[in-house]
Amino acid sequence: MVQVLIGIIILAIILFGAVFAFQKITGRRIQALKDRREDLRQLHVDKQVETGHQLSLTGQSLTAFNGLTDEYQGVETKTLPQIDQVINQLMVDARGINFVKTRNELQQATDLLDDATDKLTHVQGGLEALKKVDSDHRAAVNQLEKKYQDLRKVLLSQNLSFGP
Repeated sequence: MVQVLIGIIILAIILFGAVFAFQKITGRRIQALKDRREDLRQLHVDKQVETGHQLSLTGQSLTAFNGLTDEYQGVETKTLPQIDQVINQLMVDARGINFVKTRNELQQATDLLDDATDKLTHVQGGLEALKKVDSDHRAAVNQLEKKYQDLRKVLLSQNLSFGP
């Protein structure tokens, strides 16, 4: 009888230790998710989108910019608040012993963060490409303006040779 009681006590201690270890590991994972969420905030994609509004884009480049802006807004208004909600729920659930639900929420938060990171990286890359296109267009316009001014000078200086 005493051996059974000792066995139950040892089993309870092991079970308590496993739950405690799971909660500690989950707490570290939640902190890692919070850090990744903060890293997304530190990308400052919103400022890049604002500077994109100052570019002189037309046609396909403007369409591409609008698509990137919509993608950014989707992440900002839907995905990031959803990540925050899942992380807050995780903090509550991690205190309990519902291991399956907590693991599923961890996976969901990780997937959402991966998706948001991919989208924001895509938006940043697209904005950089549009900035390059804009600077190339500005350089071409400046070159054409210079060529026009040179031709105008030639035409004005030789206008008598062309006749009325």
